[in-house]
Amino acid sequence: MKCRASYISRLFWGWAVQLTCFAIAAAAIAQPSDRQWPFETKVDVFKLHSDFELNDRQQLEKILGDLRQDVSGMLQLSSQDTSIHIVLFSNSKEYTRYMQHYFPSIVQRRAIYLQDRGPGMLFTFWHDDIEVDLRHEAVHAILNQRGVQLPLWLDEGLAEYFEVPKEQRFAKNGYAPMVADRAKNGLVPSLMQLEKLSNMAEFSEENYRNSWAWIHFLLHRRQETRQLLVDYVNRHRKQISQPSLSRQLAEISSNLSQEFEEHFAKVSSNPALSVPVEAAAESAVKTASGVLSNPIR
Repeated sequence: MKCRASYISRLFWGWAVQLTCFAIAAAAIAQPSDRQWPFETKVDVFKLHSDFELNDRQQLEKILGDLRQDVSGMLQLSSQDTSIHIVLFSNSKEYTRYMQHYFPSIVQRRAIYLQDRGPGMLFTFWHDDIEVDLRHEAVHAILNQRGVQLPLWLDEGLAEYFEVPKEQRFAKNGYAPMVADRAKNGLVPSLMQLEKLSNMAEFSEENYRNSWAWIHFLLHRRQETRQLLVDYVNRHRKQISQPSLSRQLAEISSNLSQEFEEHFAKVSSNPALSVPVEAAAESAVKTASGVLSNPIR
């Protein structure tokens, strides 16, 4: 099992002591006189504070530069320009010392996104999978800037989808072969069961994989499923009452399990693709006819 990063808001912010610690930590970041950060920079809405000099700013831009545009564009989210702070430590020892000082009651993970009523803060340290963790937690930050938490499976599924580079999101995610193989053998994950999960402590590696699978299916199966996801996310963020996503999905599919199996069979049979077969074909047709294309990506 991976050493998972975690979005903590849904578990801990009922505790007054944590609110106090959050305010203290935020003040420590905002006031350089209280803590000197050797390196600070800004990439899009992300303000990074580091305890070591990062010589390659281009690497951060590669990781974070287009992420908000990718997430907001695909899910048709309204523009959000609220700053998101990233606190990056050079090693796990310094990171652990800082987190135990400011957030002693939080279960320590290698990357954590925290948010109360103010700006969100992402804490992590430099390690081999830093790109994955930064993207994963930054997606949580982007999705929850309004302060309205998405359902757990949806929040984590979207973070899993966007945590890899853009060119890997369609067919090169490590989950794809296993999901395809299980679906081929009739093991289609239950979206209704995922929707019942609300406790991060109960969210297993299997739940991450299954959440990713349903997000991938919704985004890439066909235009109707993508629009269903887009509408659901935006209504939820606006706190508009609606039926569960599983119920809405059942209304547009006569055989959901079969569609799921067919979808991942096609994905697994084309592992070299960076865009869906349907999108590539649609783009070619529209380009040939002189119509500006906007393929599903």
